[in-house]
Amino acid sequence: MPDQSRVIDPPHAWLTLTEGFRAALDLASFGAFRLALETAPRGDGHPVLVLPGFLADDDSTAVLRDFLSGRGYRVFGWEMGQNTGPSDPDFGARLGARVEEILDETQERISIIGQSLGGVYAREISKHGAEAIRQIIMLGSPLLGPGGSAKHVEEMYAEMTEGGSSEEPFPAYSDPTVPSTSIYSRLDGIVSWQNSIQADHHLAENIEVNVSHIGMAFSPAVLFIVAERLAQHDGDWQPFDMAKAHQRAWQRSLGYLQPAKLLG
Repeated sequence: MPDQSRVIDPPHAWLTLTEGFRAALDLASFGAFRLALETAPRGDGHPVLVLPGFLADDDSTAVLRDFLSGRGYRVFGWEMGQNTGPSDPDFGARLGARVEEILDETQERISIIGQSLGGVYAREISKHGAEAIRQIIMLGSPLLGPGGSAKHVEEMYAEMTEGGSSEEPFPAYSDPTVPSTSIYSRLDGIVSWQNSIQADHHLAENIEVNVSHIGMAFSPAVLFIVAERLAQHDGDWQPFDMAKAHQRAWQRSLGYLQPAKLLG
């Protein structure tokens, strides 16, 4: 079980200052390799809900959602506007209602992808709806709390959530109840990568990539890994196999994506 009381330093100032520039490079790499990503695994069409990060909205996940739609999934945005954290006392109820709406519409178990703070929400939803949730994928998410996030982001979060919902925005870490993938980067300029590491568990895995925090939603490496994870058969989830994924990536002419632990 991770020690949530331990002190985690924020990302290096250089990473924070260059986050926007590096995110632009990640977006450019998506444009360059978009056609190649068409060889990523296709899925079975099950519903996928995508949650944005702190201070972002559905526009920030448009590339990811469009890509997954092209892989054959029924993809849903959260449709709740800007993610300002649980400062709204009705936040939890509204998010729960959105999940129920999708379940009612599709009549299928869903996968949930959350970027940054959205990943924390995905984890909390899965605790209370394991029978309805197929798997969750978290992208650069501060799973152990805001400590270790870039200082200015942590201060904004504290200010915006003060006096809001009585719900604990970062509940104590607990073992997952559904298959749970955390994708993290040591080049993250917003959330310290140590904050995104899940404890050893048969339903948990951590996958390292070399991308910016913002770029998690459109990096070719991340998109390829997400497609690999979602393409598994329901009820037959297996941890990410680096060697096999490496081989498949080269077979599909995607070796240049270079997930950190695939190609070193």
